[in-house]
Amino acid sequence: MTAMTATDTVNAFFEAFGARDIDRLLALITPDATWTIPGDPALVPWVGRRTGHDEIRVFFTELFKAAEPLAFEVQNMVEIGDQVLIPGRFAYRFQPSGLVLDDEFVMRFTVTDDGRVRAYQIFEDSLALARVYLGEAVSA
Repeated sequence: MTAMTATDTVNAFFEAFGARDIDRLLALITPDATWTIPGDPALVPWVGRRTGHDEIRVFFTELFKAAEPLAFEVQNMVEIGDQVLIPGRFAYRFQPSGLVLDDEFVMRFTVTDDGRVRAYQIFEDSLALARVYLGEAVSA
């Protein structure tokens, strides 16, 4: 049996994320992991910095409740040491506004030697995200 690479871990994460399986996601995340999504949590309930399984579970719960996935594209995965960098694009319809955000991102996963995520950060248009979530149309 071969050891999982950091990229294998991220692929397993995306599979669980696509299935919206929070327990399987948390099994891939260290108990003390940090999760960073830029933005103001007073405006968008799943953004901000979270630490540990309980807080990260809240992130997934709030995101899955508010966001209907329409598209998710990974352009590439670059593994550098314990990090995997992923440029891509997503489109989500957000509730309660019903508006769609189509945006580019770069994700950074930091993965432990035993194949679990210990840190996550996304670089995205957090202002557009907040506006669409709150019901303000944004132009491309």
